[in-house]
Amino acid sequence: MSPSQGLGAVNALQDAIVLANHLYEIARSPTESNITRAFKEYRDERFPRVQDQFKASKIMGRVLFGQKLSDRFLRHVLMRMLPQSLMNKEAIKAATYRPQCAFIPRTPHRGTTPAIPQKPSKRFLEEQRQSHL
Repeated sequence: MSPSQGLGAVNALQDAIVLANHLYEIARSPTESNITRAFKEYRDERFPRVQDQFKASKIMGRVLFGQKLSDRFLRHVLMRMLPQSLMNKEAIKAATYRPQCAFIPRTPHRGTTPAIPQKPSKRFLEEQRQSHL
């Protein structure tokens, strides 16, 4: 991923949150099969998104930093002829994926772009229900 987009740092934070959510669910019974399942669920959740970001970053890196004549031509066409709304669409798409720690109270929605819904932690909901009894 292109360092100019900062996606490496963003992905590291998202990875940490998503993995923490999966490990939190199994913390009461950390058997080998549960740990394996947690890592598989983590991979299944993150890999498609990271793969898409990697492909997009590779293309944008070529467009923004490519040195061949074809790269410079593509850069000229994209930067001058694509409507700003189309370029903003990808930024908005990336901004909707904001995983939160599932084991602490949710952050209220602030901003112009709603986040993609995230499944709540069963363990956290159970703990909250028991603490209110």
